[in-house]
Amino acid sequence: LIDLKNRGRLIDVSWIEKNKDYYKADIKIKAYDRVGLIVEVTNITNELKIPLISLNAQRKKNKMAEMLITLKISNIKELEKVIKRFESIEGVYYVERKKG
Repeated sequence: LIDLKNRGRLIDVSWIEKNKDYYKADIKIKAYDRVGLIVEVTNITNELKIPLISLNAQRKKNKMAEMLITLKISNIKELEKVIKRFESIEGVYYVERKKG
């Protein structure tokens, strides 16, 4: 609500948005399925402040889990860091950026 008495005191403002280049990176993770696995994956993206675009998880035969995660990555170092963190999760035996 604008107080009409103070309308002359208003000034126009604008914020400059910092343009940051991002690209989508699809990462495939294979692991032994267990309670909390997806939570650990999403906690890593949260800790690293990497936007999660999508996550598809499926339980396969023999209690194996497969995930396809799409992340918004700003540079190759960030991608390498998140992959290393995914590899450190208990039960994960395969992490790779899906190409094409």
